[in-house]
Amino acid sequence: MSVALRNLNNNMSSYKGTTLEDEEVSDVVIEEGQMDGPEVGFSYRRLIDWNSALIKKRSGLERLLFAVIFILSLVLLVCIIALIVNYQNDLSRTLCLTETCVQISGSILASVNWAVDPCEDFYKYACGGWVKKNPLPDGQSRWNTFNNLIDHNQAIIRNFLENKTMNVTSEAERKARKFYVACMHEDRIEELGSKPLEDVIEKVFH
Repeated sequence: MSVALRNLNNNMSSYKGTTLEDEEVSDVVIEEGQMDGPEVGFSYRRLIDWNSALIKKRSGLERLLFAVIFILSLVLLVCIIALIVNYQNDLSRTLCLTETCVQISGSILASVNWAVDPCEDFYKYACGGWVKKNPLPDGQSRWNTFNNLIDHNQAIIRNFLENKTMNVTSEAERKARKFYVACMHEDRIEELGSKPLEDVIEKVFH
């Protein structure tokens, strides 16, 4: 009995010897010792260094992307300005203001019948003005812009062949005018009869 009580007192004395403050101090010492350990300390430093490098790398990449986007935006803006300036210059160069262009554009506008709705009858809208100004000639079953153009060209050629005051610049023009005058001189043709043709045959075969 006395031996048991002595052991119990020893255990209680050893238990009382360790207070809560001592336990906290020991825990701190143990944790600091673990932090000072070579393996654990190296892992923490390596993790911190890796995170710092990663942050710096991302920041540099972001700066690079921002610079690239800024440069591309600047280049795009310059291209747009160049296209606008080029378009305006091309428009001023391609705009035809010669007499022929003005006449053709005027004839096209004159061919339009503005009183007709193009959604209702596009033919009358596009050609109504021309049909009204160009009635069907006598002896013609049909008349269109091509017939009108042929008639206009024939009038130009006839004027050139009959106008003796116009300068002849080539031998072909001179012969064409000479043949036309010979064909149109009907009184002389009736007077000579077949004599010119007989002279040609006599000259060729004899």
